[in-house]
Amino acid sequence: MKDRTLEARVQLVDVGHLFRASDDPFHPDYDASGTLEQLAYDLYTRTSYRAVRLTLEVPAAAATPDAAARLREGIGRYCERQIREYDRTRVGERSRAFLALGAALVALAIFVGINRAVRDDGSFWTELFTEGITVAFWVAVWFPLDSLVFGQWQHRLDTRIYDALRDMELTVVAHPE
Repeated sequence: MKDRTLEARVQLVDVGHLFRASDDPFHPDYDASGTLEQLAYDLYTRTSYRAVRLTLEVPAAAATPDAAARLREGIGRYCERQIREYDRTRVGERSRAFLALGAALVALAIFVGINRAVRDDGSFWTELFTEGITVAFWVAVWFPLDSLVFGQWQHRLDTRIYDALRDMELTVVAHPE
């Protein structure tokens, strides 16, 4: 079976850039995002990975015996915050999607009533009107169904990514000078 562990080796001058991006384009750690977010993106684009093994190269002064433990603690807090944010977003979107689905079902009942009332007319305008209502109904029902099916799945994927980052195997070593 294929190893499902993302292995990364990152060299940082400032260990704070593990959590946040460097704002200075001349800084050696400058990148578009912090290292954890880069790892999250790698996990997001390759969903087969289930674990992370990170070797972090830091300046010798920062490679103290307790550095790995302190960084693991910080990574844990960072990932827990991200997971809480995704959970809050997921719950909020789910409740809005159920409300929208309820409104769409009411619209369906109205549509069916209108369609039954005018279906035997046979005129061009009646057909155009009923076809327009059909399209409007499917547009109205698309958001709640998309949010309930795909949106919830997406937030669970995001949570799984930060679970993997929180539980990653971390090794801190000094820069080879």
